[in-house]
Amino acid sequence: MVKLVKYIPVILVIFILFLMIWTFCFILNSGFRDTSLLIGLMTTNAELLIAYVAWIQLNKITNMNSAEFIYKLKKDFFTKEARNLMTLIELDALKYVNDEKLPYFIVLEEKIAELPEEIKKELLNKRFYTVYEIDDILLGHFEDIGIFEQSGILDIKMIYEEFSWYIETVYKNCEIQRYIEHERANDKEIYNKFEYIYHKCKKLN
Repeated sequence: MVKLVKYIPVILVIFILFLMIWTFCFILNSGFRDTSLLIGLMTTNAELLIAYVAWIQLNKITNMNSAEFIYKLKKDFFTKEARNLMTLIELDALKYVNDEKLPYFIVLEEKIAELPEEIKKELLNKRFYTVYEIDDILLGHFEDIGIFEQSGILDIKMIYEEFSWYIETVYKNCEIQRYIEHERANDKEIYNKFEYIYHKCKKLN
């Protein structure tokens, strides 16, 4: 249904052109005798043209709202904690520990040993992340983005341009996948919107 909606302007243009041509042919064949029908056809053409213009304007407003929403998401997402976590994930420097009391992620110091001291100090400032922190800082945001895209609030192209690298990098991380698989043993639906938006972005890649 969503795929069909984006072709509505094209369908409207084709239909309007068809009606205009048909109206012109009708005028030539009728010799201008049936004026009431002619007026009706012209009115229909005008209404369709107005509908098309309204659709274009609505589409512009929707894109503007989507852009504003993306800006707000970026502002909320790109925090110092998120940057550190993304760096650790990109370097495969996080390990999932399935502790019975509270599962968590540990920072693997050996994975960042060759980095400059200042960067290493920043990344080691926090050596453990609970699964709740991982959700709040990263996964929860991606889950929300998936929900917003399915609801039509966000445009997939904007999501792809702004977030696809982060979504794909996190989703493909083995330790993140271990955590998700563990959680799905109890709840099969958990992070399904994150998985959805990952595959949606991958199709555009």
